[in-house]
Amino acid sequence: MCLLNKACCSCVQDVLYRDINPACHKACRTLSKSPHLARRVQFFSFAVDDPISVLHDLPAKYVNKPLAKALRSMTSLRKLLLIIGGGSDILDGCTFKLEFLCGDFIHDKSFRKFLNSQPSLTSLSIVRKHDDFSDLEATCLPNLSRVTASFSSLPNFVPGRPVSEVISLVFPDDDISDLSFFTLSTSPILKLVIDYFGLYPKSTHLLASIFPSLTHLLIMAKTDIVRGPPHLFI
Repeated sequence: MCLLNKACCSCVQDVLYRDINPACHKACRTLSKSPHLARRVQFFSFAVDDPISVLHDLPAKYVNKPLAKALRSMTSLRKLLLIIGGGSDILDGCTFKLEFLCGDFIHDKSFRKFLNSQPSLTSLSIVRKHDDFSDLEATCLPNLSRVTASFSSLPNFVPGRPVSEVISLVFPDDDISDLSFFTLSTSPILKLVIDYFGLYPKSTHLLASIFPSLTHLLIMAKTDIVRGPPHLFI
């Protein structure tokens, strides 16, 4: 249909390139060389098989230039899932306004700047063990309603934002004694996924006072079953 005529080609390309999930290196090269196709992408998903060995702590833009160039051309992008080993430099120069973001980004100056440019973001998933988000500005992510992050990062995401759905990634060395920060969300917590260590041995009355509006609860039996990007609330 793309080869039929110009009118059909334009319409079909809107459908073909709307959702790229999952993307391969060949698709990244195609999009980097064809900005008119990249501008049609609304959902983009890309993950390397072994991000640590591939990037080896180097900035992503120096390792995968086609991917970085393609992302900068995706001006209509609304949902992004990117597992590349933690480098956030690859987001430099991107102008899209996301609703959903999932990745293993390191919280550095570059990523902080990117988050500050995403006021429309409602769903955020950071699939890293630990990161210090304590310097996150209060005005950042004003519409965040769904968050997936390590338990130690949640106190920096929940208070002052309309967070109603949480996936808490609890790790063995997390201090999970205090859940009071959940009450600081500007919206009641309705959905919660958490390791059972996060609830036990707290009293039922305490939990009821912290989560009075809870409608969905999923308790993880083991922390190590949480692998890769979770999709429960996408």
